Amino acid sequence: MIQYASTHGKLQGHGKLEGLNLSKDIWQFFVVSGISNFAIVLPKAVLTPVLVARGLSFSDVLIVQTAFMAAILLCEIPSGYLADRYSRKAVYLISIVVTGAAYMLVYWGYGLSLMILAWALYGAGSALRSCTMDFYFMAKVRGDAKKYKQYFVLSRNIPLISSIAAAALTSILFLNIGDALYLVSLALFILSLLLGAIFLPSVRKDGTPGDARSRSILVDSWRSLRKRASGASMLYLIAILCLTQIAFTPFYQLWQMVLLERGIEPYLFGAFFIVFQVINIAANWLFSKLTLLHNLELYLLVLLLLITIIALSANSTLPLLGSIFVLPLLLYCFNNRIEMDLEKSLPEGVMSSLGSIAGAASGASSLLVLSLNAWMLNFLEPQTVMFTTIMAFSLITGTVVFIPVFQKRAKLHRTDAII
Repeated sequence: MIQYASTHGKLQGHGKLEGLNLSKDIWQFFVVSGISNFAIVLPKAVLTPVLVARGLSFSDVLIVQTAFMAAILLCEIPSGYLADRYSRKAVYLISIVVTGAAYMLVYWGYGLSLMILAWALYGAGSALRSCTMDFYFMAKVRGDAKKYKQYFVLSRNIPLISSIAAAALTSILFLNIGDALYLVSLALFILSLLLGAIFLPSVRKDGTPGDARSRSILVDSWRSLRKRASGASMLYLIAILCLTQIAFTPFYQLWQMVLLERGIEPYLFGAFFIVFQVINIAANWLFSKLTLLHNLELYLLVLLLLITIIALSANSTLPLLGSIFVLPLLLYCFNNRIEMDLEKSLPEGVMSSLGSIAGAASGASSLLVLSLNAWMLNFLEPQTVMFTTIMAFSLITGTVVFIPVFQKRAKLHRTDAII
């Protein structure tokens, strides 16, 4: 596991850092993405109070989030295709502009219609940002197992550190400037856009825009995936990734509502957001220690099921908060296992496109879950909706994961019996 204490090593003449053997352009990308992520997260910890102040109910908040996921679903595959065929840098920078425009609409807008439009733009920006520069740098290092593990862990932890810093500032700024937090985010978006335009490498296929072969490569790769064992494995991982949205979606869309109903003040949400990011970093560390553990996914799903049972039966705030803090630790470990296996299986020539297909499938799953949760909120409390949905994830995913394990063990038993 890479420790952040080692990142203070001196920059060598050939562009490497002591202790962390990653190239200089990767660190420049981490700086740009870190600033952009800081801008995105800054108002997130107080998102529900901001939307309620703009005339939205709890169910309206989920409708707005549904627009976000619908935009991701519509834009994910086209953005990946554009990134593969033209320029990953250009698509990445456009994503910053689109996200900044969405945040300005939130700041100046009011009412459900404008918030839906703002979140649709935000979703489009998120789709454009995914599977671009991150996949380019991942392709550069995944041939080296040590560098790939460094990059994988840091690519998760650096956004988390920027999120912690943003959430800490949110707790201070929200008391003083309220939703003008969005103006601070705009300034940071402009800064990350300028730094990205200057320092990020221009990435085009074969050095030319509009490589006509990219489309045929994508189609051929997707067709071949269905015929090969590796393709079947990738489709299985995409299916599991979709199922994770049954847990992640209600947790991150409803935790603020649950706390509001428990009488917790909105200005404290920044502290909760910080704790979630620290838990995420802890999950990355724990995952690095448990990577080789056989059937890790099943153990995590059983623990998730137990935690949801405790949370649903909790009548006081303390066990509820304990469940809210433990759940993301288990979810992040599970998600890291699936994402690492999936990234290793992606063909390099069309990584962005196939990664976007996986993202679109995941977005479709999240959209369905959001719609279901919005309907459930009409007659159930947020706490019940959140933990019931996560319990369903544990049961459904546990069944899907257990079937191949059971089949493999049955096959081994038959082989032993023959011998």
